[in-house]
Amino acid sequence: MSKLGERVQRDADEVMAGVDAAREVSSELLALVDRDLREIAAMAAVPGGADPQQALERISRYSPL
Repeated sequence: MSKLGERVQRDADEVMAGVDAAREVSSELLALVDRDLREIAAMAAVPGGADPQQALERISRYSPL
């Protein structure tokens, strides 16, 4: 297995380990995540791309940390 393959496998194992700890997500929250992902995609589509800080803020507002 290549180094990249090993890293992908490690990352996949970490994701799968966290599945048991996943909490239920409300449909309202899913709608907000969907909206923000669409906004990030629209920002990325314009010349110059998305502002990294704005994209980070939209992504991290849903982080459980």
